[in-house]
Amino acid sequence: MAPHEMTFCLAPLLFAGTLLPVPAWQRFLRARLFAPAESVVLRLSRLPPPTLYVLLFAWGFGIAAALWLFIRQPEAHIHDEASYLLAADTFARGRVTNPAFPETIRAHFEALHIIVAPSYMSKYPPGQGLLLALGILLGGNPAAGLWINAGLVCAGALYALLPLVRRRVAILAALLAVLHPAVLKWTQSFWGGNLSLFAGLLLVGGAIRLFSSASVRPSPLSLGRERGESVTQAVTLAGERPSPPRPPLPRKGEGGGGVRSSVGVAVGTALALLANSRPFEGLVAASLTLLPVLPVLWRGLRTAPGKWISRLLLPAGAVLAVTAVLMLAYNVRVTGKPLRMPYAVHEDTYGVVPLFLFQDVKEVPETLRHDTMRFINAYTSVYGYWGERDAARNIWRGIGDKADTLARSAFQCFDPTVYWLDTPPRAHPLTDFLKFVPAFLLVPGLIVAVRKSGVARYAVFALAAFVGVICLGTFINPHYGAPVGGFALIVWVMAWRYTHVLRSRSGRNRRIGRAVSRAFLLLYLLSAASCVAFFAGDEWRWMIQDRRPIGAILTRVPGKHLVLVYYGATNVKSSAEWVYNGADIAGQKVVWARYLSPGENTNLQRHFADRQVWLLDATVPIRPHLYRYDPARMRDLPFPPPRTIDPGVVAKLRAGLPTKPKDKSGVDALPATEQAMYHTQVRERSRVRRLLAAVPEVK
Repeated sequence: MAPHEMTFCLAPLLFAGTLLPVPAWQRFLRARLFAPAESVVLRLSRLPPPTLYVLLFAWGFGIAAALWLFIRQPEAHIHDEASYLLAADTFARGRVTNPAFPETIRAHFEALHIIVAPSYMSKYPPGQGLLLALGILLGGNPAAGLWINAGLVCAGALYALLPLVRRRVAILAALLAVLHPAVLKWTQSFWGGNLSLFAGLLLVGGAIRLFSSASVRPSPLSLGRERGESVTQAVTLAGERPSPPRPPLPRKGEGGGGVRSSVGVAVGTALALLANSRPFEGLVAASLTLLPVLPVLWRGLRTAPGKWISRLLLPAGAVLAVTAVLMLAYNVRVTGKPLRMPYAVHEDTYGVVPLFLFQDVKEVPETLRHDTMRFINAYTSVYGYWGERDAARNIWRGIGDKADTLARSAFQCFDPTVYWLDTPPRAHPLTDFLKFVPAFLLVPGLIVAVRKSGVARYAVFALAAFVGVICLGTFINPHYGAPVGGFALIVWVMAWRYTHVLRSRSGRNRRIGRAVSRAFLLLYLLSAASCVAFFAGDEWRWMIQDRRPIGAILTRVPGKHLVLVYYGATNVKSSAEWVYNGADIAGQKVVWARYLSPGENTNLQRHFADRQVWLLDATVPIRPHLYRYDPARMRDLPFPPPRTIDPGVVAKLRAGLPTKPKDKSGVDALPATEQAMYHTQVRERSRVRRLLAAVPEVK
């Protein structure tokens, strides 16, 4: 049993122990555990908000840094992470992009999620790369950017909740935000997630403050508020002291006094971060977040246009205008055109599968020449695309799978593996149920919150609407839902607060709600410990090759090196990629390149004449072999390797036709070329071994 799985054994015992109706035991828990924690939160609640933001930033930063120092150091495991690290290295060197490779050697350096022309750069928006570059500049390591982001998430959680709930509740939720499984995972991955999460929290906090700044007439978008009622009053819970009533609606020329310029800056910053991290998902999240604010904005512009324009529209507009100019300049430097993003260049060059299900599959481009890239772009992705679009049954199954992925990332505990790509689900349904136990404890409180609080109702609606729109996309990953993390946080907090004040049917006994809410907190902390135990293990799923063993061999050899990676016909899986480099290729000790034809290899060798050239036989990814490159002896290596992806199969996949008779369940089985591919791999592997037998291997 893995260390993180042992928490399943402790969770029922912890839950039962918390609810055990023994007065002495309850007094012990209250005196030794809950009372000290409540005392700390109470002391923090007496501090001014600026001090709280600094302390919470330090808390999140410290948690992420401690994981790096004492548990493990983040490594790039996914193709996307290598692309983000290229952007970070570029920005840290003071560049916007890198010069394009000469056309004669360009094909050697092609890789997923990277463009090599008109410049050499990551295809992604620059937000995550800038964050990692900040870590390199301040801490000498891109992981320092992840620590900064974790601190921003904690501060952003407090910013989102302060105008909504009592300060003690907001502080407690902000302290626990960094311990959520998804947030913890994103502190250990360069893939991103926490940056758009922080932007979503900032946007939700700004929207709530705008909504509180002026009273509006009741409407379906008014979050349940009545005339003259503040947001804080709308979510006042039983047993809490209500806030004093707000003054009546202001007359024309008197409104807008509650609008602060800082709110406009926060909203503009959040929109800028979303545009440069998750543009599409950020657009959907921003639309849902700002929708209830439109009546407030309209009334404010009618009653006090000067104050609303000067305090909201001008600050937000200034931030967005500067961001737009910088984005246009970035596009010009990277792609040569202000309105052409690097992502569009990559899709036009290598893309086959559309970004949305209502679009059609494109022709396989001639530039998609490498099997490692062709396998994922023109084979598995197309097959999965038609698996969701082919029939109505598959469409609903695809929507269900995507909704399940986003729901797990927001509300599931005890399982950090769900946030790793290509991780198969567990077979036993009881295991999945146990992972949702903490969330199930809050279901009664959530029901009450939805009945009594318009804020909770709208948060649930926003999450459902976001999932519905995102399901139109072809692909899904947990961090796609990060922009609506503010709404997920509201659901968590509101459900917990209403659970905490639940009473018995007679209305006298409040111990039940308190016991359940405290049990949830303990299980939540146990879930965080489970994630840390997982990070300490070796259960990571590599989608790119771990190049550290080969790098360790080459570091013992003086000088600079050029490694030609020979993939052959076996290394076509997306998890077997080797060729990724930094921004300063001329200065890095080891340069990784693809093995192509002898003539192309000679041109590459001339370009890097000052380097020792090596051949990495990657036909067996689990056990690669490193040789000194000898063009005479290695001229007979089969190149191009036997085509492992049948063009006929790809053509059928593009047309949405089955490649094999349907199985008993009616679902297309995997293409028949899988078996032929395996036999081709075995034959070529034997041939390569015979050709390289006379060359001494470097160990």
